[in-house]
Amino acid sequence: MDHPTDVRLERIHQLLENQEEELNQYDLATALNMTQSAVNQYLHGRIPLNTDIIIKFAKVLQVIPSAIDRSLDWEK
Repeated sequence: MDHPTDVRLERIHQLLENQEEELNQYDLATALNMTQSAVNQYLHGRIPLNTDIIIKFAKVLQVIPSAIDRSLDWEK
């Protein structure tokens, strides 16, 4: 069974691949107001994802947070 973080990382990677305009780590870092190194560490699972960062990724990727983490479906 996958660890929940693995599933969330997979979803972020899928969403990044589906972007019309390719976002590299530098672009993500700028949009997320963090360093490229921090983005890299999040995307490789070295820094655990938390609700705040998931919300930030969702905003940049223009999706609702539950598209990344289904437990964040606040409309239930």
